[in-house]
Amino acid sequence: MDRSAGPATRGSACDTKYGTSLKNMPFTEDEIAEYALTIEKHFWSKRRPPVEMRDKIREGQRFTGYTLDLFYVRPRWQHPGETIDSPVARVRYIKSRKIWQLYWMRADLKWHRYIPHPV
Repeated sequence: MDRSAGPATRGSACDTKYGTSLKNMPFTEDEIAEYALTIEKHFWSKRRPPVEMRDKIREGQRFTGYTLDLFYVRPRWQHPGETIDSPVARVRYIKSRKIWQLYWMRADLKWHRYIPHPV
């Protein structure tokens, strides 16, 4: 499988494995495709694991409601045959304000909103 083509989209609106369906999704398939392309262009293309590591770690994204989670899929430390998702970032769409908010996970394992400080 060529992982250089783009991120895995686990749990997206097209994936019923995680219990999601297009009927309950706030975004259309076209919007999800557009957002996935934007994430690929501005995020994953610059942060993709090195070629020699791509058989061990890959990038992924999951749409859940108005939230998009970005993560790495990697082997579990003591059980290399199992994989786990390591969170990278969370982006949430605030429909009432028509804005996106970025979150990052602190050591307390809770998501914290990133507040930009323009220079």
